[in-house]
Amino acid sequence: MSHLWSLSVEEQFYICWPAILLFSPRKYLPTILVSGIILSVLFRYQITTDQNELGRILMPGSLDSFCIGGLLAYGRLYRNKWYQQYVKYRSLFVLFSFLLLIFVHTPFFNNAGKYFYVSFYFLLISVAFGIQIDRVADTVNTPVISAILNNRALLYIGKISYGVYLFHNFIPYLYSINLPVFLQPASMYIAQAVRFALLIGLASLSWYLFERPILRLKDKFVFDKLPADQLISS
Repeated sequence: MSHLWSLSVEEQFYICWPAILLFSPRKYLPTILVSGIILSVLFRYQITTDQNELGRILMPGSLDSFCIGGLLAYGRLYRNKWYQQYVKYRSLFVLFSFLLLIFVHTPFFNNAGKYFYVSFYFLLISVAFGIQIDRVADTVNTPVISAILNNRALLYIGKISYGVYLFHNFIPYLYSINLPVFLQPASMYIAQAVRFALLIGLASLSWYLFERPILRLKDKFVFDKLPADQLISS
């Protein structure tokens, strides 16, 4: 069940985030988001010990990832000039973040201590991948990226991805399979292929028997779909 910590973090965030958007004036959102990033780093620094790393798996310790995404979304929606300036140097930000990720694995950085490492390493991961995802979002209409993202197999895996995430740790490890001698060198790869097939099958059952019927219940409720810029207090 260890992997379910991230699901718990996600659900806690989704409970809090709409309330923040609803009750916070829009002009204060950048301050709130930057404060969330800083507090998350400080939380990890204070909570992490040599015996545990709870600081990075509790919701406050994961908040910087969500806030970085929120800050990028805010820039796209409401700060076009600021966002366009950021876009000019976005590739450099990505490169710099990945270089820092490499640097933190050097003895020089490790000498700063485990607390410092845990506090900033995960922040760098969030920055690097958050900016990279934001960068890819601007290329979804290019032929290559569009072809990849519209691949039927990937679309289907995306549809059942919740089940893939939920059940992947429960699929038993297949350490040995009785295979003909000439296939035994590939036994590990065959075992992983069998595990993957079982996982896709289980996730598909979850989608068709539980998730899709539950999602269809929302059709019984009527609500107005407002543009994004009307969902947040001005």
